[in-house]
Amino acid sequence: MDPQLYNAAQSGDSDVIRQYADRLDSQLTPNNNTVLHILAQFCDSSYAVEQILGINHSLLCKQNAKGDTALHVAARNRYSGVVRALVDCAKDGEKPDKHNSEGRIKMLRLTNDDKDTALHVAVRTNCYDIVELLVKQDDELPHPWNMAGESPLYLAVERGYHDIVDLILGTCKSPSYHGPHFTTALHRAAMGNSLECVKLLLGKLPNLTKEADRDGQTALHIAAKLGHQEVIKLLLSADKSMAYTTSCKVNSKTSNTALHLAVKFGHLNVVKEILSHCPDCWEMRNGYNQNILHLAVVKEQKQLLDFILDNVWASELINERDLDGNTPLHLYAATKNLDGCNLISHIHADKNAFNFSNFTPLDVVVQASDQTERLNVIKDELERNGATRGFRCGGTRLKGKRGKALYKSNQCHRPEEDSKSKADTYLIVAALILTVTFAAGFTVPGGYENGDGPNKGMAVLRHKRSFIVFVIADMIALVYSSAAVFIQYMFSPSEGEYFLWHSFPTTHGNIRIALMAMVIAFISGLFAVLSSPIMKALLCSLGITSLLGFMGFFVIFTDGYRCFRLNNAGNRCKIILSVWPLRGGGLGFAIGRILY
Repeated sequence: MDPQLYNAAQSGDSDVIRQYADRLDSQLTPNNNTVLHILAQFCDSSYAVEQILGINHSLLCKQNAKGDTALHVAARNRYSGVVRALVDCAKDGEKPDKHNSEGRIKMLRLTNDDKDTALHVAVRTNCYDIVELLVKQDDELPHPWNMAGESPLYLAVERGYHDIVDLILGTCKSPSYHGPHFTTALHRAAMGNSLECVKLLLGKLPNLTKEADRDGQTALHIAAKLGHQEVIKLLLSADKSMAYTTSCKVNSKTSNTALHLAVKFGHLNVVKEILSHCPDCWEMRNGYNQNILHLAVVKEQKQLLDFILDNVWASELINERDLDGNTPLHLYAATKNLDGCNLISHIHADKNAFNFSNFTPLDVVVQASDQTERLNVIKDELERNGATRGFRCGGTRLKGKRGKALYKSNQCHRPEEDSKSKADTYLIVAALILTVTFAAGFTVPGGYENGDGPNKGMAVLRHKRSFIVFVIADMIALVYSSAAVFIQYMFSPSEGEYFLWHSFPTTHGNIRIALMAMVIAFISGLFAVLSSPIMKALLCSLGITSLLGFMGFFVIFTDGYRCFRLNNAGNRCKIILSVWPLRGGGLGFAIGRILY
């Protein structure tokens, strides 16, 4: 840009600027700032704006290298005179058949590279006059969020500009309230403990209480986590139903109500406030099926533990089980500093309850790998109150850290890991069978016709009954192994443990059929290419004996398919080894005769 023009724009000297009337479009700084941008940066002169736009009206919506218009720049520098002049000039340049709105609206809604409108910029600078002017000029715009996910209303709440919040809510017909990570302006007001903003938002947008962020948390969850009691009071006065809403996904193990979060973070005043509005919400359980007493023990919140046990409804919580079958007493054994004598001595506490790993609270203490003096104190206290060992686990010692073992994996009970391992095994076996049978379909016994006749490429042994049995058995193995692979793919661990476990019986049955069909295909294939009757009979005898022997062992050691029960597995094996060969051999000779 020409130095003389640049200096004139800085000082608002319209006389000098008019001398460059025919060159204003081409006069730019390294950041692509026009003369109007320079004026908006350094001088609050509405007269100079009118003179520049009178010479070249196209400069009104020109954007610099950062995407800023002169309106963005003026709002950032709090030059309300320049902003008003730009808006008035935009009106003057509009066509009368467009209801005096097209040019003005276009300018107001232009965004820079950060997707900020001029209103975003004005809110950040806390310039009430400019915000008022911009909002009233375009009260129908919902003011979408910028690249950071911030709406102007969210920015005003975040910075505590109550007067601007009131202005936007009172002027805009449908203001945007969004913030980063799917939060809302109400979330931000709850985070900042801004009672004035909460009141304003609830008055204009009462449904915001139901809006959840990306973690499934409402404003009530946020306030409960941070211990903002007065915000909790306002939110529950507006909508009591939110006290029963859980965060995160349905059935997620990390879902909690606001009461659960208040207990976890030790906010006794918030717990009392929530219960005063919703006295029955203590019944709620989180995603891990834990009640507030479980959480008070796990998080070692002594004050909350005492408060809960002093209530009449404590008797309904004290023996409830979580997903691992642990009662609060089981979890107490994993704590490091909590004084839970009143929990152990509670009249309604079941000191001999078993969790899903068949441990009583005393078992958990006694069999912990790192015996400490604290554990000995807990052990003595349990025994004084009538606790006994369960002896259901055969003396298996607990391994690892007690807290992690109890709360997360519950020592021996790991259904999720077991299901994934079992699914992987089934998938590998089914895939191997599928691969073998697919290859066998194209490498048939005896090969193919090589001549030039009409049978070229046909199987040499296609007329033999044993070859037909081979083809049928191979096809059955292929179909059932494919079905097993498909089922395991459809009900993968990501689809949910419930569906995965219920797919196992079907997959198991398909693999069994595929295995038997594959063995039959192998036997019939060899049978088709052998010429000696003795070898054929021997082959069938050994093959059928092996197959029936395998099925016999399967019957013995698989609970779901036992045909008979004996007390001694060794006796069963002897019966199999002595009886099956005889039956298998006779059956082998018979089948061999049929195939032959």
